[in-house]
Amino acid sequence: MYEKKLVAMRRGAATVKGVKYSRQLEMAMLDISTAEKGKPLDDQVREEFQLAGVTAFCYLLLDPRKISVDVDSMDLKSFVQSIFYVGKGSKARPLAHLIEAKKEKELKSPKLTSNAKLQRIDSIWKNGNGVVCLQINHSVSDEEAFVREAALIEAIKLENLTNVKGGEWRGKSKTWSPSMRAEFGTYQLLRALGVLKMEGIRPIFPQALPDSLSPFAPKKNA
Repeated sequence: MYEKKLVAMRRGAATVKGVKYSRQLEMAMLDISTAEKGKPLDDQVREEFQLAGVTAFCYLLLDPRKISVDVDSMDLKSFVQSIFYVGKGSKARPLAHLIEAKKEKELKSPKLTSNAKLQRIDSIWKNGNGVVCLQINHSVSDEEAFVREAALIEAIKLENLTNVKGGEWRGKSKTWSPSMRAEFGTYQLLRALGVLKMEGIRPIFPQALPDSLSPFAPKKNA
């Protein structure tokens, strides 16, 4: 009985304004050491896909308005609150979302209000801020990137993101339990926080974006 109350209390403490994350992520927000449970799964995924390719990576789009503390002292909870999109790709794929938002804004398209991701990007820019794009898990195969992306979404939960759908599981991860998937995603989020602390916040504003990705086009009036 006491243990049930303790779990409920911990879950409540980790919940942000009614937002509910996976149990594994919420526990890590209270005790960061629990995130290390996902390391064996990380090692397993690395080994399984190490010969499959090296061109892909994962990325997170962050809302700087949700980052109210200094990056060096940011905890896992504050970091996760700022994430509004999880993706995978190669080359300049993360910029495609921002370029799309910029174009739809110029066209005064209704997509800016019907598409949650574009709406968030536009809202950040309207507020005078830049979108933060954090690339992680560099030099992996497409297959491995799919698994890592899916685990990140599993940990944060789809309803807390602007992603339209969940991730795709590949290889051995197809047989993992939901808790294992969330553990792996939580471990990745802890490592991603470390990357952000090392690199710092680098906001991207619409004025700095090219007009297209393929090929990279110069900015207007450049």
